[in-house]
This record gives sequence, structure tokens and C-alpha cells, in this order.
Amino acid sequence: MNFLKCLLPQSAYHKAAEQLLKTIQENTEKARIEYRRFTNTHDLMTSTLNEAGSFIWRKDQAGRYLLANRAMCHSLLDRDSLDVLGKTDEEILAGYSGDDQNYSSFLETMSIADRQTLRTRKRSTFLELGKVHGYPPMLIHSVRTPVYDQDYQLHGIIGVGSVIADCCDDLHAMARTMFGTDKIIELHPNIIIVQ
Repeated sequence: MNFLKCLLPQSAYHKAAEQLLKTIQENTEKARIEYRRFTNTHDLMTSTLNEAGSFIWRKDQAGRYLLANRAMCHSLLDRDSLDVLGKTDEEILAGYSGDDQNYSSFLETMSIADRQTLRTRKRSTFLELGKVHGYPPMLIHSVRTPVYDQDYQLHGIIGVGSVIADCCDDLHAMARTMFGTDKIIELHPNIIIVQ
């Protein structure tokens, strides 16, 4: 500004300074509005993820959790979200002691279904039967989809699932009833993929 002061008459200098100040104030207010919009959107997305009754997760190609919502962590994995992020299902499973009553059999089935989605690179629908301590056996319906970047490089998967039944005696019959198809593949005794 001192440089301008030397080149401009006093009134022109004051006018340029006022215009610059006005521009800075307008840009600052625009930045504040954008920041509030961003934080409101972020807060809304975070609360939506955490308050959703469904299980929502994202993993990288190595199977490490990048995101796991509250329902996923507390109801299915019986872990705090900070204990889950950056770990694989196998690492979480290894954290249970042999007599730990909070063991979740879904750690095994989820890992198998997630790897299937990464291997095939296709959106897939699964039925998974498992148990979490303190609850009767549960049947979970889940959908997993591969995640790609703008260069179409595989980054991992996103999964969404929910409990659809407290118990299921015949996984194959349940799949045929739900989806009206015989195009089912058993990946594991407790996992069916629907074609």
C-alpha cells in the first residue's frame, strides 16, 4: 500500500484502500459462508452415518477400515470406532482372547464377502449368518460395491448392511424366498452371494 501511496494522489489512494478493504471483507464473508456450509454438511453427513440403523463401512484394498459407523462398531463388531479404523477384520479378530464372550462371528464372514467384492470388482449382494455375544443368531443382508478413483483405479469397497432376521435355519431357502431366484452361490457355510 505504501507503494500506491507514493504513486497516487491522496483521494485516489484512500479510494483504492477502501475498495481493497471492501473486497477483503466480501471475500472473508463468502469464505465464512462456505465454511459454515461445509461444516454443516460435514456434521449432517457424520450424524446421518452414525445415527443410521444400518451398518455402513468402507475399506481400502488391503481390507483396512477407513470408515465404520456407530451401528457397525457397537452392534456388529462390539468395538469402539477408534479401535476399528486402520485395522482389518483379522486384526480385530486377533484382539479377542480365546475366552472373550464378545466375539463376533461376523468378522470372519465380512472379511470373506469383502474380499469377494474386491476380487470380482462387481457390486454384490450377500446374506450373512452370524452371532454377536448376547444376541440370537442374526441374518444380515448386505450390499458391497467397489470404489474407484477418477483414473478407474480400485481403492477398496463400500458396504451397507442391516439385520433382516434374528434367526435363520436355512440360509438357501431364505435367499430363494427373498430374492426369488436360485442364482445363489455359497461362499462359506454362513455366506451366500446372490447373482
